[in-house]
Amino acid sequence: MTADEVADLLSVTRRVVMDLARSYAAGDPKGLPAIKVKRDWRFTRDDLAFYIAANRNTPQSRATRESAVVDGVEVALPVRARRRGRAA
Repeated sequence: MTADEVADLLSVTRRVVMDLARSYAAGDPKGLPAIKVKRDWRFTRDDLAFYIAANRNTPQSRATRESAVVDGVEVALPVRARRRGRAA
């Protein structure tokens, strides 16, 4: 997915998405995981689902969610997200 597509899904500006990606690349675990391909940033649906689940403000989000809905499609969270959620 492109930064513009992620921005549309999250209802934020492209700049916010880019700032989150750059902060993750600089080592901030609260940032948005991304892959830089030449001058463009790309985002995977699994990483986006993990980011959404990890940053929800509801009490159930971290303890019980093993999937998230991204672009109308339910996506299973990566194993690291499930482990993190159970430990919290």
